[in-house]
Amino acid sequence: MMSTSTVPEDLDPISAATARRRCWITRTGLLVVLLIAVVLRFWNLEANEFGNLYYAAAVRSMAASWHNFLYASFDPAGFLSLDKPPVAFWLQVLSVKVLGYSGFALHLPQALEGSIAVLMVYLVARRLVGDWGGLLAGLVMAVTPASVAIDRSNLPDSCLLLVLLVAGAVLLRATERARWGWLLAATAMVGLGFNVKLTAAYLVLPSFYLVYWLGAPAARGTRVAHLAAATVVLVVMSLSWPLFVDLSPADARPYVGDTRTNSALGLAFHLQGLQRMVGNRPPPGSAPSSPPEADPTQPGPRMPGPPFARGPGTGEEAFTGHGGHPGPLRLANRDLGGHITWLVPFATIGAACIVSVLPRSRPLSPMHQNVLLWGGWFVTYGVAFSLSDSPIHPYYLTLIAAPAAVLTGLAAKVLWDTRELSGNRSSLLALALLATAGWQIWTAASYPAWGRWLAPMVLSGTGLGAVLLLMSGGRCWSPTTTRHLGVAGMVLGLAALLFCPVAWSATPVLAPGGRMVPVADPVLLERHFTFDSAEGWRAARVLAAYLDHRRGKERYLLAVPDIHAASPLIIDSGARVMAYGGFSGTDPILSVTQFSEMVREGELRFALLSSEPRPGRPVDHHDAIAAWVREHGREVPRAEWMPIEPRRNDGRLPPSPWGEVAPMLLRLYQGPSCRLYECGPAGTATRAAP
Repeated sequence: MMSTSTVPEDLDPISAATARRRCWITRTGLLVVLLIAVVLRFWNLEANEFGNLYYAAAVRSMAASWHNFLYASFDPAGFLSLDKPPVAFWLQVLSVKVLGYSGFALHLPQALEGSIAVLMVYLVARRLVGDWGGLLAGLVMAVTPASVAIDRSNLPDSCLLLVLLVAGAVLLRATERARWGWLLAATAMVGLGFNVKLTAAYLVLPSFYLVYWLGAPAARGTRVAHLAAATVVLVVMSLSWPLFVDLSPADARPYVGDTRTNSALGLAFHLQGLQRMVGNRPPPGSAPSSPPEADPTQPGPRMPGPPFARGPGTGEEAFTGHGGHPGPLRLANRDLGGHITWLVPFATIGAACIVSVLPRSRPLSPMHQNVLLWGGWFVTYGVAFSLSDSPIHPYYLTLIAAPAAVLTGLAAKVLWDTRELSGNRSSLLALALLATAGWQIWTAASYPAWGRWLAPMVLSGTGLGAVLLLMSGGRCWSPTTTRHLGVAGMVLGLAALLFCPVAWSATPVLAPGGRMVPVADPVLLERHFTFDSAEGWRAARVLAAYLDHRRGKERYLLAVPDIHAASPLIIDSGARVMAYGGFSGTDPILSVTQFSEMVREGELRFALLSSEPRPGRPVDHHDAIAAWVREHGREVPRAEWMPIEPRRNDGRLPPSPWGEVAPMLLRLYQGPSCRLYECGPAGTATRAAP
C-alpha cells in the first residue's frame, strides 16, 4: 500500500520538488542563523577569563563538596552563601567537573543556553508564521547585543531567559486546547526560573495568566480551577530551595548573603527580589545592599548618568553601565538603547497592525495569543526596568530580547500579508522600515565615529527597500514582477536594519576580557586596554602562598571585609577565605565578640583590610570588626607578604563602569591602603617551606 508521504510526489512532481527545495532552503537558513549565534557567543570565549569573580569563586566552592553545592556557598568553608539561588550555577559546576575549572568551563553553559534560546525563538515563531518568519525571529535573537553580552559571561540571566522561553512555549501549547497538564508544566518552569534569579522570573506571570484566561477554549470555572492548580505548582516549585535553606539549622549552613535576617525567603522577596524590581531604597536604619555586578574598582557606588546623553561632546564618559535615571524613556538612553531597541519600532508597528486589522474573537486566536504573551512580556519587564530606581545594567535587557525577536518575526509576516486584508501592505511596510531606520540613526548618534558609516548604510538600504516595496504596489507590473520587487524590498530593508545590532554584538567578541559587568557597546573598542591580568593574579598568588606557609590548624586562611578581596584567592587556589561582611561588607554575620572568639580559639589568624571605600558601603560606614583588628592585631610589613611591585601604574587607567578585573586585582592586593594583620598566634608550628 502506498504511504501518504509519497502520494504528493507521485501525483504532483512539481509541487513535491518545490517543497523539497523550500525545505532545503529553510534548513540552510536555520544552520546559518545558528552558526551566527554560535560564533558570536563562542568565538574567543576563553579570553573573558573568569568573568564575574563573585560567581566564579562560588562555583569553585560549590564544586568542592555536596554541602556547598546544595547551599550555593560562596567560599569553600561554607561560611557565606550567594545572593542568588543555585540552579544556574549548578550547571556551571557540572561544566567544571567535566572540563576542569577554567574561565571557558564557567562561560560554556551560558553560551550554550544562549544558542538554544535562538533555536527556541525560531521554533516558537515558525509555529505561527512559518519558516521565514521564524528565521527572521531567530536571527534577530542571535544578534541582539544584550543577549550576546550576557551569553558570553558567567551570570545567571541566560539560564533564566531559556527557562522562561520554554515556559512560554509550553503555555501556548496549554492554551490551544485548555490542557491543564501543560499549564502546570509552564508554571513549574516559572518556579524553576524563580530558583535561578528569584522574583525576576515572576514578571512573565501577568501575560501568562491573561493568555490562558482569554485564549483557552474552556468554561470559566474550568479555567479558574486550572489557574488555581497552576498557582499551587508555581508556589511549591518556587519555594522548594528557599524553604530547604531556611528549615536547615543556621549553624549547619552558610549565612544567606546580602540579607540582614539570614533568610533565603527574605532574600527572595526583599533585597534581591521585590526591592530590586521596584527600587533599591533600604529600610530605615539599615545599610544599603550592593548588587553583585557593582564595580569593585571604584572608590564608591557609581551614580547613574543622565537619561539622555547624545550628540557631539557627550562621548564615552556618558556611558555609566547602570542604566541612567528612571523614567519612561529609560530603555532608549545612552546606556541601554543600543543593547535592545534597534528593531522595537518595527515590532511595535507590526503588533499594532495585528491588533487593529486581524479580527478578534473569544477565545483569542493563536496570533492574538502570541501578541498578548510576547507583547505583555516585553511591556511588563520594560516598565519595571524603566521605573525602578535600582541600577539597571544593560545585560538585564536580555530578558526582553526573546519577546522582541518573536514580535519582529510576527510583525514581518503580518505586514507582508496585510495587502490581502486592507490593500496597503507596501506603504505600511515601507513606513515600518523607514521609521525603524530613523530610530536606529538617532540611537547611533551617540557614537559619532560609528554613526558616520552606519547611518548611510542603514538609510540607503531601508530607503531602497521602501522604494521597491512601493513599486511593488503598482498596477503596471505583472504578478511575478510585483512579488519579486516586494521580496527584494523586504529582504533589503530588513538586512539594512540588522547592520547596527550586528555591529554592537561584535564589540564583546572583538574586545573580550574579564569584566564584572558584561556589555555590548562600541565603548569597549574605544577603551579596550591590553592589560596583562597575569600580574594581578600573581599578586593574589603571592599573598596566598605567604598565608599558606604560615597556616596551622586554622579553619580560615584569611578574613576580609567583603567578597571582593576574597574572590580572587578562592578562584586561584580554593583557599578558605572568610568574607565576614558578606558581599559589600554590611551584612551582620558576625559580631566583634564572635570574631574575637574565633581568633582566640585558633579558627582565624590573618585579616586583610583596606581603608578604601567599597561598593555599596556608605561613606560613613563603620566596620567594627576592622576597628578591632587594627587595635588588637599586628600589622605585617608589606615587604613580607607582598614583596613584588606592580610593573604598571594602574592609576593611569580611567575608571570603568563595567568593572575591569585586571586592574582591580592590583588595587585589591597592591593598593596603598591594603594592609595585612596578624590577629592571633598560629594554631600549630609554622609549616616548612615547600
